[in-house]
Amino acid sequence: MLKPIDFKDFFKIHIAIWMALWILYLSFDFARQETSGADVFIELALRAMIWIAMGALLSLWFSPFFLHRYFSELHAYWRIPLVIFSVLSTSALWLILFNELDGLIGLEAGYQPTWNWDFDQFTFEMTDRISCLFIWHLTFYIINHQRRIKSIEENALRKQQQATQARIDLLRSQLNPHFLFNSLNSIIALIDENPVAAQNTLVNLSVLLRDALSTQRRKFTSLKQELEMIRRYVDIEKERFKEKLLFEQKVDRRTEDLDIPPYLIQPLVENAIKHGMRTSSMPLRVKLAIDLSDSRLVITVSNTGILGAKNDRRTFGEAQGIGLENLNERLQLELPGRHSFSLTQIDDEVVAELVFDHIQVLSSVGVSDGK
Repeated sequence: MLKPIDFKDFFKIHIAIWMALWILYLSFDFARQETSGADVFIELALRAMIWIAMGALLSLWFSPFFLHRYFSELHAYWRIPLVIFSVLSTSALWLILFNELDGLIGLEAGYQPTWNWDFDQFTFEMTDRISCLFIWHLTFYIINHQRRIKSIEENALRKQQQATQARIDLLRSQLNPHFLFNSLNSIIALIDENPVAAQNTLVNLSVLLRDALSTQRRKFTSLKQELEMIRRYVDIEKERFKEKLLFEQKVDRRTEDLDIPPYLIQPLVENAIKHGMRTSSMPLRVKLAIDLSDSRLVITVSNTGILGAKNDRRTFGEAQGIGLENLNERLQLELPGRHSFSLTQIDDEVVAELVFDHIQVLSSVGVSDGK
């Protein structure tokens, strides 16, 4: 729904239109004079000012068309006849009032009462007034039309942003149950063989979920917080797979304070462990490397194994799974044109590489390695 023009804006535009019409009217009137000079110009300027001021006051009758929602939303079938009638009646009233005022104060010689005019003279005098009122109405109509287009575009953009955010929230909500399902499976596997480890892992999972909930509605989180979540997740998986899983990480410490969308790296690590266990010889080696290169943040997660192997039950095109599919779609929605993602086979390793462009370095303190 289009919001009516603010009264202050309406009044400013109203004054500007009539000042422009005053200059135009005075220019034509002065050009028609046979004599010139300062006295003639001042007299014509005063007369034009009175003429314009009367039109400006009478044209305020049109203000409901643009100041009130009921009139501004009238259909053209009703609006056009109403505007034509209003312009004609207002022009006639303007003509009569100005002519009779001319008779009272003698604005110019040759006064004749309006009721003594013939039809041709009356219609000729009406032309200037109709033109002015038409220009007034057309100007406001154009402004109103532009506002209507802008309002439609803003509404469309707002709905698009809401739809995009809803999609992002949906993708995140899909990711969390997916991660939770895999973690609970790991805990179930530990209950019989090592109840104490299962209990410790469950505590670790509860802390991890608490941290995940705290960042659920955040658009960005620090890389340091993301790495802490990954550490807890890897600890859970290590309790399950023991010596079958080896995890290494190499993180440029300059990157720890950088902000990234949450849950971007965890799906890469989860995917490497889940599918690496199906295709790799034991122990499975998973490596996480994060580095800065020419203002580009490069995140690499690699695992031993084969991409799209038969015992992995996936084709190359299906190799990403729900976690990485969601990751891809989130990146397209949240950081369009500012990232690249690839999943490739390099020798005996599957390498997932995520690159962000235009990264601002917040701190620079060297490189740290950890496992």
